[in-house]
Amino acid sequence: MKTRRGQIRHPEIGTFGLGIVLLVFGFLYYAVSRDPNMHYIFPIPDYFKWGLLTLSGGILNAIPSFLHTAAFILLTVSVLSNPCRKIILLVALFWVILNSLFEFAQALNNVGSEHVYLSDHYARYLTSGTFDSWDLAAIMFGGIFAYLFSLSKVKENR
Repeated sequence: MKTRRGQIRHPEIGTFGLGIVLLVFGFLYYAVSRDPNMHYIFPIPDYFKWGLLTLSGGILNAIPSFLHTAAFILLTVSVLSNPCRKIILLVALFWVILNSLFEFAQALNNVGSEHVYLSDHYARYLTSGTFDSWDLAAIMFGGIFAYLFSLSKVKENR
């Protein structure tokens, strides 16, 4: 459906819906598996925490990186008016690069942090978080997944 200038375009439901579902799963994962001092999500009592999600290490810790990257790509693409393949690629690259930069910033930890103003939230995120190559891999896979899913929804071969 074409829209005239000034009209509000409704998001592509499948892409938007999947983006929301991934964000909800990411929120729940953080709520039940992470230390509440590292995020602003309210603390969850231990009896609500699931054993699988509280395992540490490796790919399980990278699930939020996959979910965040994929969700924001899908949400961004869903609100664009019939994006072409190049625009979808640019959106995917933007979110992959942004998430990767945050991951690399955690590797720096406190290096030079006294010279950079950061809000308490970001400072806590960068100083409490740790760089993990699994997170980088999950960011890449999240970007690839969301890019391919979004391509499947393209209406024109442009």
